[in-house]
Amino acid sequence: MRSLAKRIYNRSVNRFFVRRASLFAARAAFSIVFFAAVLAAQPQEGNYKIRFEPTAKLQTGTRVPFAVTVTDDRQQPLTDAKVVLTCTEVDGSAEFEAEAFATTPGIYVAKPVFPKTGTWSIRALVTRNDKRSSRVIQFTVAE
Repeated sequence: MRSLAKRIYNRSVNRFFVRRASLFAARAAFSIVFFAAVLAAQPQEGNYKIRFEPTAKLQTGTRVPFAVTVTDDRQQPLTDAKVVLTCTEVDGSAEFEAEAFATTPGIYVAKPVFPKTGTWSIRALVTRNDKRSSRVIQFTVAE
């Protein structure tokens, strides 16, 4: 009789630990899948070559066209990209964005309006699919 009670006890203990192990394995699998999805959703470096410069005199109160030239890692013009210039005054007192639009393959034009004179840090952010690259250059805006 004692061995029967012992076998029943051992079975219930084994079932308990098997259930706990299964629950742990399910939680671990969910965590791995969740974090893999989060990492996959993060934009990857695009290795795009970005060149940009104003094509007119930098001044306040008027649209100043900036030509942004973007090529991919094979030096081919990058098409179908989203290009945004973020203009930040170096002292951090002002910031705004200007979206650039494609004019020819690999060439985009943005026309920011600078509210005041001074030194501005301009960041060109290029995004295409799940890849992005950026470049920052400082310019001085006169009246």
